Amino acid sequence: MQQLQDVFILQNMRVINENKTGPLKVRGIFQRADEANNNNRVYPQRVLEGAIKSLNEAIKERRLVGELDHPTYDMVKLSNASHLITGLWMEGKEVIGEAEILPTPAGKVVEGLIQGGVKIGISSRGMGTLSESKTGAKTVNEDFKLLTFDIVADPSTRGAYPALTESKQYSKDKKIIESTIRNVVGERLFLKLLEKKINDKLGRKDEVTKTDAEARAMVGDKRKQAQKLRSEGDPQGAKRVKKTTKSLIKHIKGGAYPK
Repeated sequence: MQQLQDVFILQNMRVINENKTGPLKVRGIFQRADEANNNNRVYPQRVLEGAIKSLNEAIKERRLVGELDHPTYDMVKLSNASHLITGLWMEGKEVIGEAEILPTPAGKVVEGLIQGGVKIGISSRGMGTLSESKTGAKTVNEDFKLLTFDIVADPSTRGAYPALTESKQYSKDKKIIESTIRNVVGERLFLKLLEKKINDKLGRKDEVTKTDAEARAMVGDKRKQAQKLRSEGDPQGAKRVKKTTKSLIKHIKGGAYPK
């Protein structure tokens, strides 16, 4: 199992006890079922219904506390508690939630943001596994366990803020790393091609054969890389790798490599 976190802008949020005594209370859409969010993850309705049902007892006993920002652990730290979830239910495909803002340091920050008119997000935190389709869409499986909803400021789902802890930042960092690797591999290919040309001019047949063999192996590696990118739902990355591979095939041995 992995920690899952998906952010949703808290849509249609309204304060339900404004101008009254007592803690600030809010209500809004916490999440949507059967709709891909910005992390390309889909929560089936039956999965969300089961997850919400499992939290009913904690809600009744006033134990379902959420935190401020993006916790990366699978438990709630009361030292960072900002709100108490007092209600969760489904209305069609939408998860409706109610929360009571706590008089804690983190809760005071949330209250100030709301009163200042800042749009906040709600991030679902849970544990579970994912199934990936051929199109790259990731479906949350029925072993998903919803832990809580946290208040954040970074959206991932249309119209609210729910999240699984594999965050958008992780996806962004992964793309940067993969892009860097592709650039390094490209530079290495260029140096190998340059070495081949020099050796060819100088008549170093053994070195040429060695360079060609390495280049052939690199062609195979890049083809595997393109296939992996396609399976991970990154067709643009696969296209770039394929273009580099074609260029390599064209320049090495006069394009004699199989296509």
